[in-house]
Amino acid sequence: MKRFVLVLLLFPLIASAQQGSNVSLLTFGADPTGTNDVAAAFNNAAAAGASHITVPPGKYLLNGAGTVALNNIEIDCLGSAAGANYGPGGVYGSNGATFLLTSTSVQPFTVANAVRIKNCNFYWPNQTGRSPTPIAYPPLFTEPSGTQLANFELIGDRIIDAYDVLDASNVNDSMGGIQLVDTVGYAIRYWFSVANVQETWTIAGMAADWNLYQNVANAGSQYLVKWTAANGAFIHVFGNGNGSTTTSTVSVGGLVFSGSVFAYNKLVWVDGTGAFNESTLSGIADSVPRVLEVDAGGCFAQVSINMLYWSNQYLGGGVDNAPVFSFGAPASSGCTDTGIDIGGSLIQAQGDVLDVSGPLFKTINLHLGGNGQYAQSSTRGTYYFANINSANSIFTATGNFIQPLAPGSTKRGFNIQRCYQCVISNNTFSGVYNPIAVASSTIPISGSGNISTSPFPGSVAIVGTGDYVHAMLMGNVWADAPSPVASACGSGPTVNGSDALGTISVGTGTVTACTLTFANAWSIAPRCFFSTGVGYTFISALSVSAVTVNISANDGGGSIWYWCQP
Repeated sequence: MKRFVLVLLLFPLIASAQQGSNVSLLTFGADPTGTNDVAAAFNNAAAAGASHITVPPGKYLLNGAGTVALNNIEIDCLGSAAGANYGPGGVYGSNGATFLLTSTSVQPFTVANAVRIKNCNFYWPNQTGRSPTPIAYPPLFTEPSGTQLANFELIGDRIIDAYDVLDASNVNDSMGGIQLVDTVGYAIRYWFSVANVQETWTIAGMAADWNLYQNVANAGSQYLVKWTAANGAFIHVFGNGNGSTTTSTVSVGGLVFSGSVFAYNKLVWVDGTGAFNESTLSGIADSVPRVLEVDAGGCFAQVSINMLYWSNQYLGGGVDNAPVFSFGAPASSGCTDTGIDIGGSLIQAQGDVLDVSGPLFKTINLHLGGNGQYAQSSTRGTYYFANINSANSIFTATGNFIQPLAPGSTKRGFNIQRCYQCVISNNTFSGVYNPIAVASSTIPISGSGNISTSPFPGSVAIVGTGDYVHAMLMGNVWADAPSPVASACGSGPTVNGSDALGTISVGTGTVTACTLTFANAWSIAPRCFFSTGVGYTFISALSVSAVTVNISANDGGGSIWYWCQP
């Protein structure tokens, strides 16, 4: 009798000891070969009270047999870290532990409170990229209905070919305490689709890049990356129709992002129902044409962005000419605290840099360094560095370097249609037509310390009506640079422009070459580009003081366009 009682007493002690230690997923019947679904093994471990589940190296299938419900649990994948998972022969998941997700209808994981996932690989093997349209899989993680998602950590994980990663689809449940550290990979549509983040949300050392894994899904056609470049967003902020209010229950705030995002159409997209506030973003946005897009009806407040921007559409062929930052008209009420600070370095932009519309935006500060070039796309007419049409905005632009890809009459600077107060100071314009255009003489716009170099022929520094505008824009240098001289260029050639750019009106006769002698010698021989309406051109002589261009056909009586830069 004593022996029987002793056995009964020891059994719960053994179970309790198992729960309190590192429990292997294999203990609960998981198949590490990728043949059988492992959702039941996870849920059985959770039901047994396991708080720390280790996953040995191998392949673990989730094919829709069930949803894994995570709450107060840590999943620790063993073997090689996810970031070092480069298997031989292009086989993904050869090292470490890899979850293979194949169901297009069953949610893989729900996340409630206090969940940590470390060094795991998540891979969708059927997302092969053989069709121009990707397979729409359920998000990798969602929050369970009626439960707050909180204290969720992804550390050192690798997520490959997900359609969406984290989707907070229930706008009535808040979430917070989210951290992603050294997590990398590729989500085709959205990494994050969120409606209500009221606490800290930290993304540090992260990289979203389709190049970070074996090139098995994009080989040849690159359908997936093309689709993401045209449609994907790293963060999608949405609401329930009340998201235009920054104090609403669907306001996304508290985001601190530091990382790299490559080849997405948008970095942050706030749709017409969403609100995005009290957040900071830093790092690199590479091949991301729209860094922050706020649709009409959406709202933002107290946002700071300081990044390096390569704002072109990846593999887009120049068809995307969207602004890098665009803010549509916010809702008529509840969006009164709007404010944004935009800094960093602009490398390139296919369209405008900043477009603001709607009367309710408040403080907007724009200060971009770098030798960036905007208006790189040729698919639209007039481009502006900044287009401001907001009656209540206090717009400040200081220290920007403003240069279009190619000078021309359609490449312009600031277009001020409406503002409460605009200050444009200490900016440098290079090759810009009309650096400042003001729609009305009553708009309070001021600024000094601006410098315009190499103005396009025919450019006027300040376009506006009335002396009021011009009187407040004092202490600027709007250069009308002296013109170079054309010689050995037919009879009676003339030049309209500066040493940096302009047009040569070729003289009469048979002309197959022209020499341009600069008005002021360069410190080093410049780089020069020429274009004509006949034949092709090539430079036969170049120095700090002159350049000679040869033409493959007679250009007598024609024109030559030129552009020189250091």
